[in-house]
Amino acid sequence: MTPIDEFNIHGTMDYVPELESKFNIRKLLKINESDIDDENGKFNKKEVKDAYEKYVLKDILQRLLFSLEKSEGIEINTDIDGNLEIINGDSSKKERIQRYLKIYFENNRQEDISKAKKVIEIQRSKEKNELTELPNKKGLRSAFDREVEKKYDIKKEEKHIVILVNIDLDDFKIINDEYNHNTGDDVLKSFAKAMEKTKRSQGDTMAHYSGDEFGMLISMDIKKDTTSEELDKKIQEILKRKFKKIQELTERPQKLTEKNLSEKDFANVLVNKNNEPLPYTNKNGNQLKDSDGELLYRGKQEISAGYSIVEQNLQEKQYFSDHHTAADKGSEFSKIVRILKETKNENIETIDRIVNSQNIDKMTEEFSESEIKKLQFIRNSKRKLGEAFPEIEGQELKEKVKTLLDELEEKNNKLKKEKN
Repeated sequence: MTPIDEFNIHGTMDYVPELESKFNIRKLLKINESDIDDENGKFNKKEVKDAYEKYVLKDILQRLLFSLEKSEGIEINTDIDGNLEIINGDSSKKERIQRYLKIYFENNRQEDISKAKKVIEIQRSKEKNELTELPNKKGLRSAFDREVEKKYDIKKEEKHIVILVNIDLDDFKIINDEYNHNTGDDVLKSFAKAMEKTKRSQGDTMAHYSGDEFGMLISMDIKKDTTSEELDKKIQEILKRKFKKIQELTERPQKLTEKNLSEKDFANVLVNKNNEPLPYTNKNGNQLKDSDGELLYRGKQEISAGYSIVEQNLQEKQYFSDHHTAADKGSEFSKIVRILKETKNENIETIDRIVNSQNIDKMTEEFSESEIKKLQFIRNSKRKLGEAFPEIEGQELKEKVKTLLDELEEKNNKLKKEKN
C-alpha cells in the first residue's frame, strides 16, 4: 500500500483545500509565524521559521519525494525555486501527489515545527559558554545578525538601533593568583548571573566570550530625528544603570588592610547604608576567610567597557567583526583612562569611563602621544611586574613604573635639545 492509499482509506484525500494552479512544493509546505508558539519568549518566531525552511523542509522533501517516487513508480524533479515536475512516469499523478503533500503537511505541521525548535536548541548548545551558560561569541554574533537584519521600514518615524558592548573584568587575574581558579570561576558565574538580571525583555543579549571577557547586545527603537549626542547620552544612561546593578550583585572576594579599616577606606569594596563593608559569604551566610585566616569582603568588580553603535542602513551591510573590533578599542581605551587616574592617585568609577568607540579620536586629543604610550606600557607591564614582584601591591608598582618612565622621558627630551 502506498502512502497516498493510506490517506484514501480514511477518506482524507477528499477533504483538502483548493489546489494551487502552479505546483510549487516550497510554497505548499510553507509555515507562517502565526503557526508558531514561541513558548513564552523561549523561541524567536522568525528564527524557528528560518530553521524550518533551512533544515526541516529539506529533510521532508528528500524523505517524502523519495517515498513517492518509489511507491508511485515515477521520477520527480524540483528546480531551485521548488517547482515540482514529473519527468518520468504518469504526469496525471501530479494532482494526486499535490493533495497528498498538502494533507501530510496539515497533519504534521506542529511536529515539523517542533523539529525546527530542536534544531535551534542544538545550535544554541554550541553557542553557549560551558561555565556560565551565557551565549559565547558565536552566539552573540548570531543574535547580532538577527537584530541588524530586521526589516527596515523607511516610512516609520522610528529607527532600530543595536549597541554592541565589550566588557573586560579589571584585575581578574588577582582572583586566580591570590585564591584559586575555582574562586575565579565563581566570580565569573556570579558576574554572568548579575548581567542576566539587567536584561530588558527580549531587547538584550548577554554573552561570555571566554575568561574575563564578556559582551552585551542592546537593541531599541528611537525617533529618526534623534541626534548623535542625544543617542549617546541615552546609551550611557542605560549602561550606567546596568553596570551599577552588575557591580552590586557580583560576588568577588577582597581583603582589607588594617589601614583600610581604621581609615574607613572602602573604595574597593561594597558597603551598606551605614558605610560598613559587606562580608564575602558562603551559601550559609558565613563570612569566608583567605588561606591566612583573614576575613574577606565583597569586592567591587571594576569593569572596562567600550561600545559600538549600529544604525540600520539600507545601503550597507553591518558586520559583527567590524563592530566587535570597534567596541574592543573602546574597552582598551577605558583601561588606559583608569591607569591614568591611578597614576595620579585618583579614583575613577566604572560608570565614568564607558567609551563610545566613535569618540576615541576626540578623547585621545586630551593626551600627548608620549603620554598614551606611557600608559599603554604601564598597562602591558603591570601583569608581568606583578608576577615578578608578587609582594609589592599593584598600585605601588604602577607608581614606580610611572616614575621611571617620567625620568626616562625627561632624559630623552634633554638629549633631544642637546642634539638640536
